[in-house]
Amino acid sequence: MMRTAFVGEPPKEIIDRVDLCRRAIEEGIKRMRPGVPAQDVDRAVRRVMNDAGCGDLFRHKAGYSLGAAFPPDWSEAQTFQLREGETRELQPGMIFHILPTIFDYPKHGLGVSETVLITRDGHEVLTEGDNHLYVVR
Repeated sequence: MMRTAFVGEPPKEIIDRVDLCRRAIEEGIKRMRPGVPAQDVDRAVRRVMNDAGCGDLFRHKAGYSLGAAFPPDWSEAQTFQLREGETRELQPGMIFHILPTIFDYPKHGLGVSETVLITRDGHEVLTEGDNHLYVVR
């Protein structure tokens, strides 16, 4: 899982953008169930980002697969990705790392993520813990 932390008093922009990533991940996870084309999850995440005016700052796919059949590598290029153009359908037993992010160079990069199992009836979020902005003062 990925979480965002800020040392000091976070600017409103950071607070708002972490909240945006949280809303985007909620929309993406709602779409994660058997039979849904992978690109539909990406589209749900991207719609939230676009509607908030941050579509150009979401420079990543919505997520990628995890597991023994999909060993990670530095580029994640060999995995089943939650991205536009990926029409394969989600199936029970698949596990994905979904990670809405915002990269506003050189100011910041931030985001949240969860690991999600596709179940026979929908999905199960495997990660635990709040995905709020962690502030260290």
